[in-house]
Order: sequence, then C-alpha cells, then structure tokens
Amino acid sequence: MEATEEKTKDTMTLHYEYIKYKQAIKEGAEEYMKKKKVETPEDKKEYFKKAKEETILNWLNKSWIHEKVEKYREIEKAIMYADMVIAAKPKSAFALFTRGRLERINPKREYMYYTRAIKENKKMFMPYNNRAVLNAHTFKLIKEAIEDINKAMELSPLKQADLLNDRALIHVNARADYKAALKDFNEAIKVQPGNPTTHYNRGNLYREMQEPEKALRDYNRAIELDPTNVIALSNRGHIYADEYQNGEKALEDYTKAIKLAPEDDWLYLVRGSYYEHAKGDYQAALRDYTIAKSLKQKKETQRYYKQCVQQILLEQSELG
Repeated sequence: MEATEEKTKDTMTLHYEYIKYKQAIKEGAEEYMKKKKVETPEDKKEYFKKAKEETILNWLNKSWIHEKVEKYREIEKAIMYADMVIAAKPKSAFALFTRGRLERINPKREYMYYTRAIKENKKMFMPYNNRAVLNAHTFKLIKEAIEDINKAMELSPLKQADLLNDRALIHVNARADYKAALKDFNEAIKVQPGNPTTHYNRGNLYREMQEPEKALRDYNRAIELDPTNVIALSNRGHIYADEYQNGEKALEDYTKAIKLAPEDDWLYLVRGSYYEHAKGDYQAALRDYTIAKSLKQKKETQRYYKQCVQQILLEQSELG
C-alpha cells in the first residue's frame, strides 16, 4: 500500500511539472529579454525566438539524461520532456524519434512516432532503422523491414556495421534465412572487426547452424572485446556444457556472468538448471532457483508500477 501511494505521489508530481513547464517557453523568453534589456519590438521578437529554442534544447537534453544516464534514469521524466518538446515543436523529427524510442508499452504508438519523424525528415536514418526492427520482430512485416533497413544504410554509410548487424538479425530471426544473415554478419565484422556485439550475434547464428567450434570462436572473441558481456559468457557456458561436456568451464562461465550481473534472475535460472540436470546437485539448483524467483518478483513489481505511471501520464497528456 505504501509503495502504491508513493508511486501515486510521483505521478502527481510529474503531472504538476508537466503543467508548470508548459509555461516555461513564455516565461523563459520574458526572463531572457529582461537580462538582455530588450527595447525594440524587432529585438523582442528575435530574443523570444532564441529563448524558445534554448528552452526546447534544454528539454531535449533533460530527456536524454533521464533516458541514458544511469544515475538520473527515470523513463517517465524522459517521456515528459520529449512530449513537451513535441508540444512546442510538433515537426521536430529528432524529438519524434526520441519519443518513439521511449515508447515501451505500445508498439503501435512507437511505430507512429517513427513514421512521423520520417515524414518530417526523410534524410534521418535512425527512425528507418528502429522502424525496421519493429516491423520485423513485432509486426512480422518482413518486406517493409528490409526496405527500411536498406534505406537507413543508404542514408548513413558511417553506420554500415551496426545496420548490417541489424539486417542480419532480421534475416535470422524473422525469416530464418541463415545464408543472408551470415553474409551480413561477415560483412559487418569486415567493416568493424572490433565490435563485440556482432561477434556474439554471429556466434548465436553458428550455434543455431550446429557449428559449435565456430560459435565458440565468436563467443571467445566477443568476450575478449567485452569481458562484461554476460550473455556471451552464458552462451559460451552452454557450448562447453552441451557440445564439449566440459562442466567445469561451463560452471565457471555461468558463475562469472552472475558476478557481473547479480540482479539478473535469468542467469540464476541458467546456472540452477545446469546444477539440476548436469550435476544432479539439487540443493545448489534450489538455491539458485530461489534467488531467481525473488529477483523476478522484484522486477515484475517495479515494472508494474512504471507501466502504471506511464499509462497515467499518457492519459493525462491526451486529455490536456
């Protein structure tokens, strides 16, 4: 009950901030003009314009900080500031793209924001890229996904490795076209050999293709490039356990992953399953399963409250 009341207070505070900041452009402009000692109507118009732009840029920066900087991460506030930018500047492609990226509970709304961003700026590659991923993995619109990712690649030659990686994932996950996926992964690694994510993803593909030696080689490279990659550690553990019957190395990888991410319930499930099925150590398995259950319940509670806050803010913004 106390947690619910606290979240309700947070929601009310955010809504109050939203209403308050809707006046900030006008107030900010007036304050700006006072400091500059504006005299003529032409100067006032120019300074008002500058003040408005500075206020909007400030909101965009705050949205980015609340989304990306772990110390200040509050997705609800990131959404609020992005909404304020869109209210002030409805044709801002970057703000629309940002708002789409922040949409965690409604893929149709996320799609809508990306499409609006593309309408306002057809030369910006990010909305095409994100809409491609959404089309492929959520809506299963494979033709449209490939068209979008190809357009993103055309617009951003400097991001070829990342976009090739994304297109490869579309090939493998949405189409099961392993040949096309492998071609894109190979090309991505050729363009950017030091990208651990691409090595990890290609390792997954090799594992799916029943080529454990190649999968192991890619997992090793991914971990060498990023020793904190817990998913690569876990998957390498699977290779050691399932293909090489090397329980010692498998357990070492599972445990190392847990040490790196002790709040990840899935990692405890993985190690618990290994204890249960491979080693017959039911006591150790039960211990890991118990920790996993506790962490999962904690995450689900936090996720539920966040979704409630987001939904209330969404309803308020639509009403206001």
